[in-house]
Parts: sequence; structure tokens; C-alpha cells
Amino acid sequence: MKRKKVLAGILGAVMVAGVATSFAYFTGKNDGIGDGANGKLQKIQITNGNVVVKAEVDNNGADEFQWSYDVAKHSGATAERDASPDINAVKKAKDANDIERAVIGSPVKTPVQFTRPGDALVLGVPGENGEEAGLVLKNESNLTVKMQLVVKNDEAAKAELAKLTGAGWVLYVNDVEVDLENTSAVDLGIVAKGAEKNVDVRFELPLKAGNEYQNDSTSTTADGGFDLNNIVELQATQENNPGWAEDGK
Repeated sequence: MKRKKVLAGILGAVMVAGVATSFAYFTGKNDGIGDGANGKLQKIQITNGNVVVKAEVDNNGADEFQWSYDVAKHSGATAERDASPDINAVKKAKDANDIERAVIGSPVKTPVQFTRPGDALVLGVPGENGEEAGLVLKNESNLTVKMQLVVKNDEAAKAELAKLTGAGWVLYVNDVEVDLENTSAVDLGIVAKGAEKNVDVRFELPLKAGNEYQNDSTSTTADGGFDLNNIVELQATQENNPGWAEDGK
């Protein structure tokens, strides 16, 4: 009797196992994703963008010159009172006292001589009809970018900077004073792909500059003169980069 019960239990277990392994589920597959032309997914071609930027000086055809004359407006100088009769500007005009003074926007020869407090040197030469001059940023990328001028911090840059500050000159970019000894970068904003942006760059010898700067010079020769390229460089990155490096820092 016990043997029959045991055998019946074993057969019952086998039957349950057989039922469990006999279940079936409906499955299917699709030949392809999409519902586009001809019922197929549209193929997509991807080409990543690149960043290419340039900085040029706009001298409006005055090929011999890249710097022009102005007065140190950020320290209160005015053309009527402070335009220099002495600086070796290319263009001069007589004032009410019959004294020839440098014309604002006139190209200046190098070496620039006989500067005095109240003078300014501006990058670029305006056109005869007032066309804009300055540093021209060109975004030749196929991406919108943001740009900045990075202040170099190597020994060569420090030596170049000493030429400028040692003679009392102050740098302004877009009318904002740049403390080159304590500034790491100057923001130049966002430039659309294929677009250009003018940046005003000027050096001023403030009206308050004292006698200690008499006869000081950045150099007496063009080759030894102050070179902005030696202390700053143009940097660009895609405009949504939270930082400036490839890792977003």
C-alpha cells in the first residue's frame, strides 16, 4: 500500500513538471525601426563641427600702419585741449592758435616718439569716412563660439609687460581697463559662425602720469618694441562650454 502511494507521488511530480515545461509565449520581431520613406528609418549623416578663429587688425587700407592716435579719454583728456602737437602722427591740423596738432585717428609712425600724458595709441586705423577700426575677431568655425583674450604668464610675457607698465601705459579693451598683472583673461563674448566682431584695443598714458615717466620707453626700435602678441592670445571654444578647456574647466 505504501509503495503505491510513493509511486503515485512520483508520477504526480513528473506530470506537474511536464505541464510546467510545456507553456509557450507568443513572440515576434520587426525587420527595421522607422516609418519613413519606403517604410524605412531615415539614414543620418553626422559630421562634428570644428573651431577655427582668427584675429586681424583693421587698418582700412593703410597697409603701412596698424596703430592710430587718440587722446587718453579714460583719464579725462579731450581732443580740443589735449591733442598733441609733438607726437609723430601722419596727419596734423592747425588749431585756433595756429598750432598743428595730431588728428584723432591719424596713423602713427614707428617708433612712436614724443608721447606725453594724455596721449593714446589705438589698434587699427579708421577709414577716411569714419569706418570702424580695431581688432577684428573672425569666427571661421562652423560652430558658434565664445572668445577671450588669455593673458600669458610665462617669463617672456612678464618681460614684455614690463616694457608697457614701466613706461606708464595702461591697456583698455572695449573701454575696460585691463590690469595685466592681475587678470587671467578678458571676455570677448559670443560670435556666431561665419561672423566677425570688432574689439577696441588701446594703450593710454593717463593725464596723471608724473615726471617719473619722462624719457621712459618700451623701445626705441620697431623690432624691439612692445608686442601685444607676446602677452595675450585669442582663445575660443563652443559657446555652451561651461569652461574653456576640453574638459569644461
